[in-house]
Formats: sequence, structure tokens, C-alpha cells
Amino acid sequence: MREVPRDGKLPATGGSEAPSKTLRLGYHGRVTVFRCFILLALSAGLFVAMAQDSAEAMLNRAIELYRNGEVDQAFDLANAAIKKEPRDPTGYFVRGTVFESRQQYESALADYEHVAKMSPDLALVYSRRGGLYFKMGRIEDSITDFDKEVTLDPAKQKNHWQRGLSYYYAKRYQEGADQFELAFKTVNPKDYENGIWHFLCRVRIDGIEKARSAVLNVAGDERVPMKEVYDLYRGIGTAEDVMRATEQGYPNAAELKDRLFYALFYVAAYEDVAGDGESALRRLNRAVSNFEVAHYMWDVARIHRDLLRVERKGSESEQ
Repeated sequence: MREVPRDGKLPATGGSEAPSKTLRLGYHGRVTVFRCFILLALSAGLFVAMAQDSAEAMLNRAIELYRNGEVDQAFDLANAAIKKEPRDPTGYFVRGTVFESRQQYESALADYEHVAKMSPDLALVYSRRGGLYFKMGRIEDSITDFDKEVTLDPAKQKNHWQRGLSYYYAKRYQEGADQFELAFKTVNPKDYENGIWHFLCRVRIDGIEKARSAVLNVAGDERVPMKEVYDLYRGIGTAEDVMRATEQGYPNAAELKDRLFYALFYVAAYEDVAGDGESALRRLNRAVSNFEVAHYMWDVARIHRDLLRVERKGSESEQ
């Protein structure tokens, strides 16, 4: 390797202009050469694995790579496994997962549909495709898939919070309330989010005051600022209390980002049902645009924002 002069031209390799001395690389140059060597070695190892391994071994390695955040290599191995064994649905499932993580939803959907055709009794594919449908705004389709998942794996019914969320956004509020109450009573009585979404569903059915009289007695969830959010919903706290709570205990940057996302989202959800759509939309925009978290709930906030935008535009055009 040779260093490139500031003018961007490589020196000649022969004749009178050829360098008379061996090029000496400084520390950073040696590090660069070493890193390039390692990268080439890893790439060569990947290609050897792709050429020699079975499709099953490739997919096991792809799953490991994906879990370690090495998404591009996982994608390459999944593609190679599909070429080697196109009848194995696992390759399509892994590749679909990578597509989904990249927000390439149509490509992910095509792979999940392939899995569903090849393994129609696999509950997991309906869970994954149902979640994908939700992210795509196809709410009723998500419920159809979640229902299929529960039919194939009845144990999932008690705590199927994703289906509860889909019920809410499909305006099937009683079914949503029942889902979150079931989770509270049978699986997770300490999760404030079961209480939050049960409350939001009940407000849509009965109004805020009646919803407060039927609030679930959740306690024990130590995530900040969930207690303050629930106090707001119960009528014994304020939005300002929620936002102040995000700074409790001097959180690091990552924790503060997470807290601010949930604070903004859940205050916005409350303001929405309380009739303050303007403030709700403003907070939702901040949550989605400024505090993106690597969790399904970020997509829930995004869908909520998009639906509220449409609703408000419709209301304004009618005035």
C-alpha cells in the first residue's frame, strides 16, 4: 500500500519518477493496513462458509450474526442459504427479519408470506407478520394474523399486548380493554402499560370519568416515568409531573432518550382522548422525530401520529 499525496495522485510505479526508498508507514498507516487485512480475512472466511457450510449451518450463523448486530453479514448468509436450500422456510424468515429491521417492509412481507405458505401451522410467522402489518398501517390484517397465532398457540392469548394495541387502533375498544385486563389479571399485574391501554380503551367507550372509576390497580412497575404517567391518567398528576420525572436519578443519555420517548408518547395519548389533539400531535411529532427507540412502541407512536394527522385534517376540512 502507498500513501496518497495531498494532490490525490498516486506516484509513478517505474522510470525516473519511481520512489528510490521503501515507503515507511507511520503508526496510523500500519493500523490501517492491519484493519484492511482483518477485513479481507473475515470476508474470505464468510465466503468460505457460504461455499462449504450446509444451509442449516449458514442460517444458525446468520441468526447469531443478527443478534450481535452484524446485520449485513446475516443478510448475505440468509441469501446464500436460500439459494442452497430454497425449500427451507427458515432462510426466508431470517431474511425477512433483516428486511423488517431495515424498514424495507414490502420485501419483509414477501418473505414472511413465503414462510406462511411453506409452514402454515407455524404460529411465530403470524406473530411476526401481524406486527409487520401493524407497522404498515394495515391494522385489521394485523389482528387477523394475531388471531391466527393465538389459535395455533393458545398460551399467547393471555398476554398478547400487540393484539390489544391493534384492537385500539382498529377502534375495537371493548376487545382491547378485555385483552389488557386479561393480561393484568393473569400474567403481569405490575405493568403500568396494561393499565394505560385499558384506560385508553375505556375512555373511548365510557368517557374519562367512568374510565377512572374502572382503572386497574397496577403497582410495582419501577420504570420511569410510568408511575407519573398513570397518575396523570388517574387524575392525580399532571403532564408537567411526567416530564419532570424523566430526569430523576441523573439518567445517562440513552436512558433519558428512552424516558422522554415514553413520556411524550403517553402524555400525547392522554391529551388525544381528553380532546386536546393539537398538543397531542405536537408531542407525538417530538417523540417520533427526536427520540426514536428500537422498540415496537416507536412504531405504535408513529402510527398514532399518522392517524391523528389524518383525523385533524379531516376535521379542519369540514369546518
